[in-house]
Amino acid sequence: MAKRFPRQPTGTIEAKIVYHQDGKSLSLGTVRIIYKQDFDFSRQSPIPNPSYFNTLPTEELNRVRTLYERYGLNKVKHVLLTPEERAYLQKKGTIRIHNERNWAPYNFNENGHPKGFVIDYMNLLAQKLGIKLQYVSGYTWDEFLQLAREKRIDVIANIVDTPARRKYLNFTSPYDISHKAIFANKPGFKHIADLEGKTVAVPKGFFIESYLQTHYPKIHLRSYDNVLQCITAVLNHQADAMIESYGVVKYLMNHYNLILPYMTLSNDPELQTELSLGIRKDEPMLKKIFQKAIDAVTPQEKRRLKAKWFDIQKRELSPFSLAQEEYIRHLHTLRFCANPNWKPIEFVENGKAEGISIDVLHLIAERLGAHLEYVPTKSWSEAQEFLRMGRCDILPAATRTPEREHYAYFTQPYLHYPIAIITRVERPMVTTLDTLSDKSMARKRGSGLIQLLKRRYPDLKIVKTDSYDEAFEKVRKGQAYFTLATLPILAYYQNLHSLKGLKIAGYLSHKMELSVAISKRNNMLYGIVDKVLSQLPPETLQIINDKWTTAPKVLKTVDYSLLFKVIAIFLLLFLIGVLAYLKLHRLNRQIDTLNRTLEQRVREEVARSREKDRMVFHQNRLAQMGEMISMIAHQWRQPLNNLSILNQSLQHHHRQGRLTAERLQTFEKSSTALIRQMSKTIDDFRNFFRPDKKAVTFTLDQVVEQVREIVAPVLEKEAIRLNIDVPSQSLQLTGYPNELGQVLLNLVNNAKDAFESNNKIKEKWIRLTIEDGKDSVRLIVEDNAGGIPAEYIDKIFDPYFSTKNAKNGTGLGLYISRQIVEEHMKGKLWAVNTEVGARFEMIFPKETEQQI
Repeated sequence: MAKRFPRQPTGTIEAKIVYHQDGKSLSLGTVRIIYKQDFDFSRQSPIPNPSYFNTLPTEELNRVRTLYERYGLNKVKHVLLTPEERAYLQKKGTIRIHNERNWAPYNFNENGHPKGFVIDYMNLLAQKLGIKLQYVSGYTWDEFLQLAREKRIDVIANIVDTPARRKYLNFTSPYDISHKAIFANKPGFKHIADLEGKTVAVPKGFFIESYLQTHYPKIHLRSYDNVLQCITAVLNHQADAMIESYGVVKYLMNHYNLILPYMTLSNDPELQTELSLGIRKDEPMLKKIFQKAIDAVTPQEKRRLKAKWFDIQKRELSPFSLAQEEYIRHLHTLRFCANPNWKPIEFVENGKAEGISIDVLHLIAERLGAHLEYVPTKSWSEAQEFLRMGRCDILPAATRTPEREHYAYFTQPYLHYPIAIITRVERPMVTTLDTLSDKSMARKRGSGLIQLLKRRYPDLKIVKTDSYDEAFEKVRKGQAYFTLATLPILAYYQNLHSLKGLKIAGYLSHKMELSVAISKRNNMLYGIVDKVLSQLPPETLQIINDKWTTAPKVLKTVDYSLLFKVIAIFLLLFLIGVLAYLKLHRLNRQIDTLNRTLEQRVREEVARSREKDRMVFHQNRLAQMGEMISMIAHQWRQPLNNLSILNQSLQHHHRQGRLTAERLQTFEKSSTALIRQMSKTIDDFRNFFRPDKKAVTFTLDQVVEQVREIVAPVLEKEAIRLNIDVPSQSLQLTGYPNELGQVLLNLVNNAKDAFESNNKIKEKWIRLTIEDGKDSVRLIVEDNAGGIPAEYIDKIFDPYFSTKNAKNGTGLGLYISRQIVEEHMKGKLWAVNTEVGARFEMIFPKETEQQI
């Protein structure tokens, strides 16, 4: 309080409330307070810090809290806690908070230091509560969720509230909203539904992954460890697009100097995800305390943090990189050349450029805050030459051709027009330009279509003109057989001159696509203009187009000879249709009869197939168990021998009367070690042969090492050298590690058995290799045992085919191995002979793994 007040039994005072913090005073206004004698206003004090509140008795604390809440003072820096809450925090000590590797600018770790908006927000809450935080780093999002389930961390600081997560987390009210956007390296993805049938990169375990799985099942998802890997996947065309927080992706792209040129903010309110604190389920008091701290954050405090990490006044929702925005800040003028006589697309009248493309260019300049400067040219050819020389920066509308690509960049096409073939009225209709390849065509000089058509139709005669009027006139007078015109141009000239004696005889199979051409001297401007064009709504372009064009009346001309042909064809098709209907009706009756029993037959066949597969896998499992028992017996033989020797030694010392306590202790220690070794052998085999219940992400070289540990004693006994060649960097696959290990074990055992029938080989070896490819991982098992007989190599993967009859082979090992690799792991398995033996190769698609 700013004043002292005498004690009175009751009364009304006006008090000026002042908030003191860090040596500064902030006036919170004046309030009228009706007070009673039990509240002492004589104490002059700033709003106290938490240590002061900890000294107050409960009754006085409750009175102070009531006044704070009544007069809006509960939204200040510190939080009022109950004695129970204070005792809880004192007992709890440090609070463990998750800190992500790379979800900048929200939550990330840089050189071992937690950073980001969320980290600053959590530090602000800790300051208000007077507590200490410990940030836990170094895990993926999925691993953090598991840590929360296991109660090894207390708080996940940025998480979306979902029903599945409520099973192990309590959620505070949301404290921020994350806006999602679609990022791609090609245009066309304006809405999430546009991504159906496409591959979309998502961070593994994030909210967006489950959202798309539920609401857009036709989208193919490819999950990665973090957002940066998703950006890289789109850049490398491993995915068509990604959907993630706008602020996160923009921050990472700016930080790592990456560019995904096309971005669309989603209008779907479901994807404006709300971030909350997720607090372990068994700590309800902690959730209540943090909720109080969130409620105490002022709008000014939050705006200060948002401005620090998102620069929201300047950069929020900007599609440009930092370098592009710096370029735009210094961009004052856009110099452009135009076709002076290409109505209504672009033309010049009274020294002023006008037309459809010029209106679009004005929109681009307005978006960039730049002034347009028209550079006059006498012709379209001169305009192109000026661009090549760098005398202007832009051609507003141009067709991409190989010749022009030498000196210009082309944006995505933004105007798409059908191209009509114009002839005299008496000429026949044209279904394809091939029929006119030896005729003469009138076309305005400098047109990109001339270059394109001459390459395809070298015999086409070109009559070049200075204007479209002249081209139409030459066709009318018979000086050229036909001309070409886009519909806007045709409509424009039809309205002006009526084009008597001419008609539309047909259309080209492709449309004219017009882009903005930008000088190759200005690469930065190209990327900027392309982004602006990608964000122009189609409705805006349609309004501009309608401003300059109307429907061409020339379409009223009819070719009656073609009409008669169409009627004759229609009658013929009608007769064929009647005959087909009668035949189809007869077939339908037969099909109905078959359908009555088809469903039952299908069920029976499916049941037989499933029973067959079950029996095949069961037989193979029995065979594997036999091999497993054989291997266990081999690995137990030496420990059992050692135990036998120890036992005999113990009896000998007992008979000699020399069985001392030290000798008994030595016997116990040695025998226990041997028993543990044998027990570990059982555990290794049991875990290795335990069937996988669901697909997981695993490290390939660990599976290889498990196989090596199992087969090494057997191979050593047979004098077979096992060579393993794996990359220095661990490779990950998603699938069933135990099943893959059984495949490797089967292939190694087959190679071992092959040496028994070819005992002339002195230096026996089996080589197991992992090769890391760009899009796949290759796993190879090869030997020098002589190979597979040529007459068998195409049959070895058939069920019940075996070359081990002498050893009672089941003929199921390779069949099951191929089923595991190709059906369960989505890979391929095949065998070939080498100069010295057999080589089995497996190839798996590389799927780097799948946070909000």
